[in-house]
Amino acid sequence: MHKSSKTPRIFLLLAGAALIVSTSSIQAENGVYSVNVVGFQKVGMAPAGEFILTAPPFEAGVTNTLLDIFGTSTLKQDNNLLNCDRVILHDPVEQVYQAWAQWTDGVFYKANNPTEWNAGIAGNPEVPAGTGFWIVSASDSAAERAIAYVGDVVLSESIPVGILEGYQILAYPFSSDVPLQNTSFFTDGAARDNNMLLCDRVHIYHGGQYQAYALWTDGQWYKANNPTEWNQGILATNDLRAGQGFFYEAQAGITWSETNKYLGALQ
Repeated sequence: MHKSSKTPRIFLLLAGAALIVSTSSIQAENGVYSVNVVGFQKVGMAPAGEFILTAPPFEAGVTNTLLDIFGTSTLKQDNNLLNCDRVILHDPVEQVYQAWAQWTDGVFYKANNPTEWNAGIAGNPEVPAGTGFWIVSASDSAAERAIAYVGDVVLSESIPVGILEGYQILAYPFSSDVPLQNTSFFTDGAARDNNMLLCDRVHIYHGGQYQAYALWTDGQWYKANNPTEWNQGILATNDLRAGQGFFYEAQAGITWSETNKYLGALQ
């Protein structure tokens, strides 16, 4: 597999992002780090009623629940469901979506439709590492908005992410960008083939549209929106960006086990 020479960049590369370092030490699995690194990232929201595919790039709270990630002042709240921001989680086992929104009390309630919303079914689901989700902007949102992710930079040395056959929403599980060609999908057993239809594929939104990439037998990702493009052998050169969700289309279940590429800079 081609290994990019790019160094992972922890949020200083992103517009509106900052890196805050405190002086306390922190234990991270097999290593002790001399700094506690706290990250802050702004993410632009879509216009009213439209979607973004995103993910929390930090560890927020103990388990990364919706309240850990968003608190009670990040998303728009209202008694009227249409005037709330909605977070839509995907269950890859059941292949169903569940929407959540915050009432004016700051509690998350199920929000797939007005009937469910009015039933007042409260919850606070966890967002596992390496998982992305949709955010739908409230119908009365201003044209330009942003939300902020805040939390501890991920200091785990490795994070396994279960991938099931079919589609699911994933995200790079660490607090940096990574070149798609520098991920471990290939070595972790992702399907690769000369036939585009028999490969694992990723679908990443950039440039105003989704771009599909598939895994060739050489272990590299190539553009794969259609057979003509696939047969041209156009190598992927883009990153999986921190805070960005993407769709993964798996031919069979695997465990995606990435290693943290920026830990050496924090020791």
